[in-house]
Amino acid sequence: MMRAFRRLCVIPAICLAVAAGLAGCGSGGSSTSGDKGSIVLGLSNSSVTSSFRGIMINSFKAEADKLQSSGQIKKYVIQNAGDSVSTQIQQMHDMVQSGVNVLVVDAQSATGLNAEIARDVAQGVTVVTTDNLASSDKSINVEIDPKIIAADTAQGLADTIGHKGHVVMLEGIAGTPVNEDRNNLAKQVFAKYPDITVSEVNVDWNPATAKQKMAQVLAQNSDIAGVWDQGDSAGGAANAFISAGKPLPPIVFDGTTDFLNVWHDRVAQGYKTVGAPQPPAVVVDALWLGIKVHQGAKVSSNPVLLKTPVITNDNLDTIWTKGLTNEPGQFVNPVPVPQAELFQSYLS
Repeated sequence: MMRAFRRLCVIPAICLAVAAGLAGCGSGGSSTSGDKGSIVLGLSNSSVTSSFRGIMINSFKAEADKLQSSGQIKKYVIQNAGDSVSTQIQQMHDMVQSGVNVLVVDAQSATGLNAEIARDVAQGVTVVTTDNLASSDKSINVEIDPKIIAADTAQGLADTIGHKGHVVMLEGIAGTPVNEDRNNLAKQVFAKYPDITVSEVNVDWNPATAKQKMAQVLAQNSDIAGVWDQGDSAGGAANAFISAGKPLPPIVFDGTTDFLNVWHDRVAQGYKTVGAPQPPAVVVDALWLGIKVHQGAKVSSNPVLLKTPVITNDNLDTIWTKGLTNEPGQFVNPVPVPQAELFQSYLS
């Protein structure tokens, strides 16, 4: 499904000291030119409550550092809005006023930022939303295809459990665009099978919360056929079963390294499941598409849906490598599309 799995790494989720402030390099004024060296990059991130976001920010920063060192951008800034739509709007406005002309946004709301996005684009700013997308047609909207992350993994789980039994859905932060989109896609799959019953539990994309709430579900109902999750929860869920001394049901792999190790270690005993990597480094592809569009290119579709492979027992060893950390909240983090492929496939 995807040739881009060639660049594989694991990036520690180091918390950046930008939770409420501005992080940047260099100095410079406003510019809307697409010439090399005149681009000022910005990242407006809505939340730092999940380790995914910490890795995402580090991925953005590492790429922006390289671009600044090579003279391809003038500087960059990073802001975190602390789960507040109004704060994110204000931060986006301030970044544009300070000279940011390519702005990458992980949106707190699908609709709440649209007016600010329209204002920014009207000033010559290229706005790219990623991970949590805005619904605006003024921005370029880039994400890993949610059908793969949600519907394809739900279908794989349903097939694995024989289309019957109790499925626990471990969901992210309620109300955020990507959470609602993925949940709805997965529920549409499970609804096709009358012998599948579903329980929904919000765990806020947090492995510790996932373990705690999965343990609570287990205490009330040990007859669980499978667990579907959409990010940062598989390892916590697995640990709840292991701590309770319960057999491990199929748990959807979400890209986390601790669960990848659990899965790999149990293959010889017949354990089977499915999943799809969710690389935080999708932000790098969003960054590069934003730069290219600012320089005059056009995307071939909007939203831009990047591919990621569905992982099964048959291709597990394409992503598992010896020495992956068991620390919760770490991801196998391939950049979804190598740069040449990205431009060829998604720019016109």
